[in-house]
Amino acid sequence: MLEAGPTYGYSLAATVSHATSGNVQLSDGTIYTALHRLEAAGLLSSSKLRSHGRIRRVYSLTERGWQESQRMRREWTEFARGVEILVHIGERARNESI
Repeated sequence: MLEAGPTYGYSLAATVSHATSGNVQLSDGTIYTALHRLEAAGLLSSSKLRSHGRIRRVYSLTERGWQESQRMRREWTEFARGVEILVHIGERARNESI
């Protein structure tokens, strides 16, 4: 989601919940732990921003984070393609036995 641009933790969690129709809920402990680990690994950077009277930490992908995101996207696409093939093999086998 950070490929779309900088944002803060609460917004990330809300976007995940909304995009999955509430099927995936990320607790504060989960989202902020992940953000801190990604930042420590050099994949994210953060800065403080004052918004509506509150100071929020806004996270952005670093160049290395962008590259890692693209690599992981390619891996996921290949994995999902493989699962899709297996699902269709199962469907064909079931339909042929009927």
